[in-house]
Amino acid sequence: MFRERVPLMKILSVALQLLIAMYSGWNMGMVVFEAENGTQALFRYALMVIFFLVSMILQTIIHEGGHLVFGLLSGYKFVSFRVLSFLWIKINEKILLRRYHLAGTLGQCLLDPPEYSEKMPVVLYNLGGVIANIITSVIAYILYFFAKSYVLRIFLLAFGMYGLMFAIANGLPLRTKNVSNDGMNLAELLREKDARKALWQQLKASALMAQGYRIKDMPEEIFEVDDMLARVTTLGSYIKLIEENRLVDEHQFLQANDAIEELLSGKYMLDGNSRNFLMMDRYYIDSLNYRQSEINDKEFDAFVKAMKEFPSVMRYEYTKAINANDTKAAEEIRKRFEDKKKTHPYSGEIESEEELFDLIAARG
Repeated sequence: MFRERVPLMKILSVALQLLIAMYSGWNMGMVVFEAENGTQALFRYALMVIFFLVSMILQTIIHEGGHLVFGLLSGYKFVSFRVLSFLWIKINEKILLRRYHLAGTLGQCLLDPPEYSEKMPVVLYNLGGVIANIITSVIAYILYFFAKSYVLRIFLLAFGMYGLMFAIANGLPLRTKNVSNDGMNLAELLREKDARKALWQQLKASALMAQGYRIKDMPEEIFEVDDMLARVTTLGSYIKLIEENRLVDEHQFLQANDAIEELLSGKYMLDGNSRNFLMMDRYYIDSLNYRQSEINDKEFDAFVKAMKEFPSVMRYEYTKAINANDTKAAEEIRKRFEDKKKTHPYSGEIESEEELFDLIAARG
């Protein structure tokens, strides 16, 4: 039976992370072994678990902070900073706290890029998180050798371990099921001449969304991309996705459906999240045209469950309820959407989704 080949970088990434985990785990085990009795050993073990969780969050903050600092040094401007589902976003010159979650990611730092040119700086912005993780991890491991307190030793080991694992997971060029990592983005930027323009377009679109723009009102240059670039890079294919989003926002559903079929044909370097959003749009368009369709995919179902508070996911679930003539479920979803309107960071997206909700509701 044919089996998909595992990329060498993925094997290397897993192997390096495993070695780091084994080294830190062994030393943590020695700290626990030094305990004078079973109760103290159990307490130290509990500290390990707590520090694992704390270190994961701290290194996520440091990683995204690295993108922020090195991006600002490269001439980018602040747009948003997210850790887990907590999003700090600049709206009307004020930084506000909102809730926003994207499956497959622990955090994200989005910046408004400088004016586009072929020499637009990209290396430090993309590797800033990896650099920050490595620096803080190395410091933690050095301090570990001088620390006397077992509490501090356990924390430094957990903190250093997560930092290096983050650096490897994000630094070595990899595509996961949901997203491409920093290393892969940088590899595309250095390999493909036009990839910098695609990065500029992606970041500029995010910056405009933070200002309340709807996708259909964005400048035409946001959507211009060479088809070959979209076939060989995730960055390029994302611009194709934004173009499809514009067609939906304009209610050009026939053209949008054609774009969806083309994007899902396997020709483009789409990540898992993008494919899932496209399948939801296709289901919605089919439903508007009274065509029956279903999405039988376990990974898609897991994505919908993880992203249930996302406006377009609510629209998908609302459409399913309408199709099933489940009035009660439809009303509950619509109420959740109305509540989401008050806190969602992107007002233009909410305006667009509300129109799409109304269209499917009017279809009945």
